Amino acid sequence: MVVVGDDETAYTASLSIFTKDLLITVKAEVSGDNERHTTRARSRRELRTIWVAAGTSIYEMTKYKSDPGKIRVTLDYGNGEKLDLPGDLRVNNAHDKELAAFLNSLTEDLTRLTS
Repeated sequence: MVVVGDDETAYTASLSIFTKDLLITVKAEVSGDNERHTTRARSRRELRTIWVAAGTSIYEMTKYKSDPGKIRVTLDYGNGEKLDLPGDLRVNNAHDKELAAFLNSLTEDLTRLTS
């Protein structure tokens, strides 16, 4: 979940959920007494491009070789819609490893035929 805003009365929150076949995005925009909520479900097959930016581990010792370093992934679903993973910048090593493992599934989305 990502929350962006200057104070408690004006902010935008978004949540992305991946199921086996769908990407579900929920977005809430709050400004004072006004709220707008949008939910969208789309096929994961609509993925067009994956950009991966990864740093290498700062550790040289053998026991840390499995550390993938910091990973940022941008998914492009066309029409200018992009999704950055991880959404939260306060990630830790466990998040990086989960995202690295999830890349295989995302790559499979690119190879599925759109019907």
